[in-house]
Amino acid sequence: VGVALGLTDILLFLGVREPPHVSVRDRHPLALLVEPVRHREYRTFLRFLCAWRVGLAIIGAFAFFYFLEVLHVRLEYLILLQCLQFGAQAMAAKTWGRLADRHGYRPIFTVCVLLKPAFAVGLFLLTPGNAVWILMPMMALDGLLNGGVRVATNGYSMKRAPRENRSMFLAAASGLTGICSGAGAIATGALLTCLGGWTLRLQGMTFNKYHLIFALSLVLQIGCLFLIRAVRDPGRSRTHHMLADLFRVAT
Repeated sequence: VGVALGLTDILLFLGVREPPHVSVRDRHPLALLVEPVRHREYRTFLRFLCAWRVGLAIIGAFAFFYFLEVLHVRLEYLILLQCLQFGAQAMAAKTWGRLADRHGYRPIFTVCVLLKPAFAVGLFLLTPGNAVWILMPMMALDGLLNGGVRVATNGYSMKRAPRENRSMFLAAASGLTGICSGAGAIATGALLTCLGGWTLRLQGMTFNKYHLIFALSLVLQIGCLFLIRAVRDPGRSRTHHMLADLFRVAT
């Protein structure tokens, strides 16, 4: 079934009209490769996005293993929770797109980066007895925020990248950040291996090595609030104006 759906997805692209391609001539391939990093405005976006993806990878690579092996959450529950996360992301996509058209991309990044650490904080509250019930609102909120970051990332990349060599700018937004994300996950795995059975008793609570990497991810995500302030998005609205618009629509 998975293979059939994958092939269907590919075949659906046959009906997608592609805009005329702008060829880049008489430029060295290395110059094209490094242009996104040398672009002053786009470089601030890449710096934020790389740090953001590393912060998420630290949790994302090991959270489900933690749920299964430490909290003993049943696999079918985790699958349903992940479906809830993806469903929330899909439902919010249209709203995020409308807000991006009206207010720009940086306000969306700001709101999502501000609220995203709630997931990392929630991980410290989980126990084998309450994990499923606490994870339900956590996964739903996480899906909403993931939708916002994805819309803002794609929109900003398309808007700020020059028409010439645009594909290289888009590749940097996914490829370079992917390399950083993978490296972060590998380094975190090595750290977990080195920590072994590390635990810490504090104020009557026991913390293990997974809590340590969750705290590290939380610090990185909070640090991204400062990086996002350097990202230029001309014509954007103030974040509180976007929030006022969002609450007006919700009511």
